[in-house]
Amino acid sequence: MDRPLFCALILFIVLGSAPSLAGESMLRVLAEAAANDGNAWITEGALVLGSPAAEGRPGTRPLESHSPLVLPEDTSAWTPLGVECKGPLQAEGSGGVFTLKPLQKAPVPATLATFLREGHPPAMATLPVGVTPCQAWVGEAGPAPGHELVAVWQIGETVGVTVWAIPAP
Repeated sequence: MDRPLFCALILFIVLGSAPSLAGESMLRVLAEAAANDGNAWITEGALVLGSPAAEGRPGTRPLESHSPLVLPEDTSAWTPLGVECKGPLQAEGSGGVFTLKPLQKAPVPATLATFLREGHPPAMATLPVGVTPCQAWVGEAGPAPGHELVAVWQIGETVGVTVWAIPAP
């Protein structure tokens, strides 16, 4: 196959699989953060991201203006997210299903995040290019009332989170 035809075919596939603006909506990002050698947790209705092995045990609350905190030595009362990057990549909550679907693994990973609610068009977004999805989670992750969609991801030794608002029904 010649190169121009191949490029046109790839472009057709990419554009053909992208969400159309007419029938689908995009998820609204509330926060995004990453930590080298990091971990993510949910504690008392707050999402926490930090590096427990780093000097000073630095952490942050991404949904609270990235407010800094020192991670406690014992986080056993907290719920860990994305442990060993083993999923699950689907979570239910707020009347819908949140899914992280890897679109391709090579040469550069690409992941589609989708929130499906019966009787409504799907709401979609993508994770940052090059990251591997670790876990999808739906629940209370910040100070605002209601639930959020949380994707935990990894790239190298860096763990990150992307948080979206749940679309109004």
